[in-house]
Amino acid sequence: MYSSAWPEQARAIAAAAVAPRANDPFLLGWQLDNEPNWETIALTPYLQRTTGSPGQQASVAYLERVYKDDIKSLNAAWDIEASSFTDVVNHLSDKGLNHANF
Repeated sequence: MYSSAWPEQARAIAAAAVAPRANDPFLLGWQLDNEPNWETIALTPYLQRTTGSPGQQASVAYLERVYKDDIKSLNAAWDIEASSFTDVVNHLSDKGLNHANF
């Protein structure tokens, strides 16, 4: 969903599959693609993606916003010793990592 191609793909799927059922009173919702299961909707799967991938970049940017560009605050909250926000991906299996925060 962080790919630049995703919005156009979503529009195409909606036009082909959803628009014809726009007035269906029994249609409650529609998944546009191969949606992730609820257990994997978290930061970890995105942080573990290929370096520089759209999902990883968006996750790192999110962490920067949440921790107000203060890596020391993130390190204290997560009980890790990352040198930067992009270094967080190298600490996802650290023993002290507080998984409750993501």
